[in-house]
Amino acid sequence: MNNKGTTLLIVILSILVIVAGGMLIYKIINEKEESENVVADDNVDINEDKDDKELVVEEKKPQIFNGNDRPIAVMIDNHSGAWPQANLNKAYLVYEIIVEGGETRLMAVFKGQDLEKIGPIRSSRHYFLDYALENDAIYVHHGWSPQAQNDISALNVNNINGIQESSNNFWRVKDKKSPHNMFTSTTSILKIAERKGYATISDKKSVLNYIAGDVDLKEKYGIAEEQTENTSAESKAINATKIVIPHSTLQTVEYDYDENSKTYVRYARGKVQTDYITGENIQTKNIIITMCDNYTLADSEEKGRQGLKNIGTFDGYYITNGYKIYSEIGSFIPDLLISGTIDILILREDKFIIGDWKTNRGGLKFESGYYKKDKRQNPHQTTDVWVSTNNKLLPPVAHLADCNGAIYNLQLSMYAFMVEYILGLPCAGLWLCHIDSDFVLNEYGMPKRFPDGLYHLKKNPKEIVTVHKMKYLRTEIINILEDRRKNIAASRIASKTLF
Repeated sequence: MNNKGTTLLIVILSILVIVAGGMLIYKIINEKEESENVVADDNVDINEDKDDKELVVEEKKPQIFNGNDRPIAVMIDNHSGAWPQANLNKAYLVYEIIVEGGETRLMAVFKGQDLEKIGPIRSSRHYFLDYALENDAIYVHHGWSPQAQNDISALNVNNINGIQESSNNFWRVKDKKSPHNMFTSTTSILKIAERKGYATISDKKSVLNYIAGDVDLKEKYGIAEEQTENTSAESKAINATKIVIPHSTLQTVEYDYDENSKTYVRYARGKVQTDYITGENIQTKNIIITMCDNYTLADSEEKGRQGLKNIGTFDGYYITNGYKIYSEIGSFIPDLLISGTIDILILREDKFIIGDWKTNRGGLKFESGYYKKDKRQNPHQTTDVWVSTNNKLLPPVAHLADCNGAIYNLQLSMYAFMVEYILGLPCAGLWLCHIDSDFVLNEYGMPKRFPDGLYHLKKNPKEIVTVHKMKYLRTEIINILEDRRKNIAASRIASKTLF
């Protein structure tokens, strides 16, 4: 962890996800049986309005998860004898989860692909079914554990077991040793699915929200390339240009960031991972890590098979473009009794960015005032007439307008100051994403209030998203904290005089 520009994530049991151009999921374990989860995502496009200094998100059609072809989830052998595997880069999502013996196994999920060779294929493990089902995928494997066999039957999973199929559809190649040499094709899978009566189209939405563009966090949020002289050794460890994940003493995975392609190249046990057919490196755009636990099953076979505790709320990371992104992370200044939860914290080795989400009706205002009401109607309706006022916030920030924009700006600035206080890193930018609901509008073009007193959504609503660049009000926060410090000191003196 003391190598400059590197990050070591001690992932002791986890699920990791990789997608072609965007994602991989895998599960990691060591002998202590602690864990994490990892997932990855891709693609965003935001244009800046130079007049009002707002970033407006434009919707584009993503290519990773497109069309109505039903996904196909294939269990992929990840034993070293199975390397290299075929067509992992064609999957839109890949799950990697620990199995017995310290090995990991992959589940590659494909959609709308025509692939002549997928594999090597191995047997099912029951906890992979959770992810096959949430993708509404046809589940393909070659053999199964007793737990997987029972769950496939109980859950009525649309599965294809290669052991039960002919060698025309599941075949072994000669340049790999058995059992690490079983392959199939999408044509064979779809032919068997049709014979079994499985649906081959699906309108289920992706489990991840793909968007059709790339995000350059440095450009969008003004992160400088140079490092500051006072950057601490601890802060160097938050850079995400190298991710090392020790699944077990046997299996360690590493992701090295390639600045040119803006993707992570995958290594396992010190070897770069390549494609069986093309020889290209296995790459992913984004990595999301969610911590969870695994455990050894106490079954009669005593083969060390694993179980996974994947239900609940877990800590996590989102890693992309050389940054590590945390969600819902706590921050605090204990001596001032101040704490909060940051929606998005984006970290580099030398800078950080903070983001927040708001969904209040009516959007953000950066001046004090209100919209006039039409009181002739029952219930009263909001008009499009804005009345400006000169209301200000209370001291020590009485120079700021009394409006939600200023209040949210102070909130983000407080978070930024707390991160500076805790990590010793400078703030490179603040942004606030406002997500407005698509309400039925009244005659003034404003959200209509109905007789039940509520605002109703349109039949086919679309979220209206605006991203605001926010100013870091550091001086104001220092004044607020100094005022807070004085008040706490005064209250302590007052309490002492009572006794």
